[in-house]
Amino acid sequence: MEIGIISDTHIKSNMDYSGLYRRVQEAFVDVELILHAGDISTIKFITDLEKIAQVEAVVGNVDDSTIHERYTPFSKIEIMGKKIGLMHEIPSFSFIKQENIDIMVTGHTHIPSIKEYFELDHGFLHLNPGSPLQPRAPPLNARYQVQRNPMPTVMILNIDEEISSAYIITLR
Repeated sequence: MEIGIISDTHIKSNMDYSGLYRRVQEAFVDVELILHAGDISTIKFITDLEKIAQVEAVVGNVDDSTIHERYTPFSKIEIMGKKIGLMHEIPSFSFIKQENIDIMVTGHTHIPSIKEYFELDHGFLHLNPGSPLQPRAPPLNARYQVQRNPMPTVMILNIDEEISSAYIITLR
């Protein structure tokens, strides 16, 4: 199953986001589900995403009451035996272990990342799709050089019975 992941859209109610929507539509052409990890800012964008695929979303720290009426701060779904947690900010490791999460999707940082954690007796995959409208560059890392230009991004998660994989898509 292919899942589109997006977060931190920060779309204002009077904003023309048709260009962004077109790029997201192209990136999510084959997805069966879209996860939005909060900071949606306008429910109309969710309505438009629902034209692409079913949407599961959570509230972020800047979402208004219309978003809070429809969504909660945490959601957990199961797909092909994988438990996927969805939350705007990164929860504690103990929360992830308590909820028995296999894949944790968050937003908030506006920095795309894919990390696998094995330090605990409960390993999990942590995904952050970054932001398509307000991207941030990753922090400097002394061990290696990275391109530090902030790029608008979304993510694709593939789940099958044997393996889960994810990749970051730069929206142009």
